[in-house]
Amino acid sequence: MLELIDDQPIKPQYKTLVSNKKTNASLKLVVSNSNPPQELPSSQTTLSNSHIKSSFMAEVHLRGPNLYSLLACDPSHHLECELILETEERDLDSLEPGAVICHFPNISDEKLQDHIWLDDTLYGIIMIQFQIKLLEQLLLFCATHYASKLIIFADDVQADALGVYQNFLTYKDQTLTYKGEKTEMVIPGDQATFDAWVDFMEKITIDFRQTLWREQRSNPFIRQYLKNHPLV
Repeated sequence: MLELIDDQPIKPQYKTLVSNKKTNASLKLVVSNSNPPQELPSSQTTLSNSHIKSSFMAEVHLRGPNLYSLLACDPSHHLECELILETEERDLDSLEPGAVICHFPNISDEKLQDHIWLDDTLYGIIMIQFQIKLLEQLLLFCATHYASKLIIFADDVQADALGVYQNFLTYKDQTLTYKGEKTEMVIPGDQATFDAWVDFMEKITIDFRQTLWREQRSNPFIRQYLKNHPLV
């Protein structure tokens, strides 16, 4: 659930593209490594024992008139980000409700990379799980503010990394903003879209669990990950 805090001072398919900031390129989620290592490097630190589904947390802060920030984090995977949200009021001469504008940041993934031993399969699954939970919160925010659509602005690399949103977009194109040229993506904010997204989340979670259980037989990194993150 979203938590509103009055804080005035500014402070498809699961084989999709996800961002890899270390190479500044897109990385395709693979179901296994071509040459998986036989044992874990002793110098790496294992993840703390926690549950994937319960580790995500989010809260909304009021920053000013029609301006909010959504703080989201997944402590067990060392992921966090802040999304700036603007509520666009409905034109009194229009029957269409307003919109929510989201400025989507690059998600820092250095610590995640270190703690999953640079494993491509784990990276893709964890990052996409984080992205789908972010969109769930954004759609809930739209519902709270009676917004008819969610407009996401992201740079080209981050937009390409959000391939998991692709089937829910009604519009995608380049546009010029006060922060320069961005990719604009539009997703409906209605109840039907939210319900479809929840169904999609359930399906993709099942797919990911099946992938992890299957691949752990030959991938020691996934095997260690499942010991630290038991799945129901």
